[in-house]
Amino acid sequence: MATTTFILLLPILFLLNPQAQAQAPAPSPSGPINITAILEKAGQYTALIKILKDTQQLTQIQSQLKSNSQGSSLFAPTDNAFQNLPSGALNGLSDDQKVQLILYHVTPKYYSLSDLTTVSNPVRTQAPWGLNFTGGQGNQVNVSSGAVETAINNALRQQFPLAVYQVDKVLWPVAFTADAKSPSPAPAPKKGSKGAGTTTGGAADASPSPSGESKNDSNGVAGKNVGFGMVLGDVNKIEKLKDKEGNWIIGSNNILKHIEKYFEELFKTTNERNSQGSTSKISKRVSRDMNEDLTRRVIEEEIKDAVFNLGSLKAPSPDGLNGLFF
Repeated sequence: MATTTFILLLPILFLLNPQAQAQAPAPSPSGPINITAILEKAGQYTALIKILKDTQQLTQIQSQLKSNSQGSSLFAPTDNAFQNLPSGALNGLSDDQKVQLILYHVTPKYYSLSDLTTVSNPVRTQAPWGLNFTGGQGNQVNVSSGAVETAINNALRQQFPLAVYQVDKVLWPVAFTADAKSPSPAPAPKKGSKGAGTTTGGAADASPSPSGESKNDSNGVAGKNVGFGMVLGDVNKIEKLKDKEGNWIIGSNNILKHIEKYFEELFKTTNERNSQGSTSKISKRVSRDMNEDLTRRVIEEEIKDAVFNLGSLKAPSPDGLNGLFF
């Protein structure tokens, strides 16, 4: 009887003993990582949160945390860091450049502070350029983009799969500096060259612009003999194309139709081929169901999955466009 009474009293004794309650393990955090909440809790990242949302990279980064087994690291500039940028520097960037600026502050791998003191430079980021890390006094770590250098002052979060570190300067890429935007002019093309109507940077184009004004296309690119030329304005944006006759094509729809027509002519054949004699001896390997699946129309969801599964800096072929382009 005494034993039964003691067992019944055990839960009451446990509740009355605070030390017993303290020994119970705290529940581990669950659910997706909320980057916005991490930054808002620190209280000085309003500008960063805004540009993360405007460029839609907040959702992208959090999505990659689910699929990337190596984690990620975010270097978060403070509001003062954005305020200390030269006047008009941020507003002077195109939408694509703002995306690249944010991706330059994100690494596709989780790094602790101790990792950053021994990492091999340059460290790959989600942008086309790397960052350099060096150790300072004590446990201090400095980060450099080549244009600016600053110390990593505080770890807002340092738990796999995401590390968030405070930086007091915006990690401005060298590619966005004035020196990088003013390359030396390329030599003029030689007479008799078989160019396909492309323009080279630094060479004046004698053809009138659509507005009727003569224009020096300093942003032109020298291309292969592909049958059309193009002039690039903002990053990853084709403003106009020049056809074989030297006429400029402007307008998104007209450019798209011209590109489609060019590649249709490039890959179609004018010779009739009779392959019946060769293929009649080959046994069929594709069933009717397989053939229907192969020849059905591609749905939009499949195209979206294919594009979003491309790595940011990986291309489907040597001359293809990487995932960051899209």
